[in-house]
Amino acid sequence: MEQYLNELIETVNSSVLFVDHEGTIVYCNRRTVNVAGMPESEIIGRFINDVFPDSKLMDCIRTGEYHFGQKVKMKGVTYVVHRRPVFFNQRIVGGLSVFHDITEVEELKTDLNFVQSLNKQLDSIIHSSYDGIFISDGKGNGIKVNQAYERITGVKPEELLGKNMKELFL
Repeated sequence: MEQYLNELIETVNSSVLFVDHEGTIVYCNRRTVNVAGMPESEIIGRFINDVFPDSKLMDCIRTGEYHFGQKVKMKGVTYVVHRRPVFFNQRIVGGLSVFHDITEVEELKTDLNFVQSLNKQLDSIIHSSYDGIFISDGKGNGIKVNQAYERITGVKPEELLGKNMKELFL
């Protein structure tokens, strides 16, 4: 059963770390070894803050409080960290820390913000144009119309948006 549980934890796409009530690391998975940048043999048996100096896992053990979804940067990588005390017979016997690399998510967020900014600029250009502009997607469905188009043609945007050009102009 122990081997089954170890293999199960190894398949998790997160780093998993367990310490006893004194903060001594007693278990870590391969992802944790990669994050620490040292062999498992140098991690197991050490105090948590010696391996992860900014860890607040001991705070969880001392207070009995859970920490969920906190962002932490380690070695230039952004992680979401969940920490919790581990209880046995209503007594805290250790702490569990699970942290997941969200660097790609953070990069996607930055890219999305950039694209949204460009989209706002494009909207400003389109809507400030004196020329009538009607924009359709690759299938010919109306996705954007400026006020000048309505002024020139008398056709309201709601009559065009979401409709296919074949319906409108044949």
